[in-house]
Amino acid sequence: MASQDPPSDTDDVAVLKHMVKDHHEKINLLGLLKTNLLTDLTGLQKTVAGLQERVLELQHIVSSLHASSGTWEWAVLIGDDVVEDVTALLAAFDIQNEDVKVRDKRLLAVYIGVRLELL
Repeated sequence: MASQDPPSDTDDVAVLKHMVKDHHEKINLLGLLKTNLLTDLTGLQKTVAGLQERVLELQHIVSSLHASSGTWEWAVLIGDDVVEDVTALLAAFDIQNEDVKVRDKRLLAVYIGVRLELL
C-alpha cells in the first residue's frame, strides 16, 4: 500500500484562494440580485401609483355620474366591445338582452369597471 503524503501548505493556500474567489463571485451575484430587486420594486411602485391614479379618475367618473343628470356623456366613453361584454354578462344571468338599452349597458360597464378597480 502506498502511503499518502499529508497535504502541504501550498495546497491549503490554493483551497483558501479558491474559496475566496467563490465568495467574491457570490457577493457579486448578490449585488446584481439586489439591483434587480430594487429595479423591480421601483417598477411596482410606479404601477401602484398608476393604479391609484386610475382609481381616482374612476371615482371622479362615478361621482360625476351620480351628481349630474347628463350621465350619457360618461356612457359614451364606453366602447361597443365593452357593451358586448356586458351583453354576455347579462346573458349569463338570464337577463334578456332586449330588456337593457345600450346606454344602460354602457353605464353598467362603468359601474362594473369601477367596482373591479376598487377590489
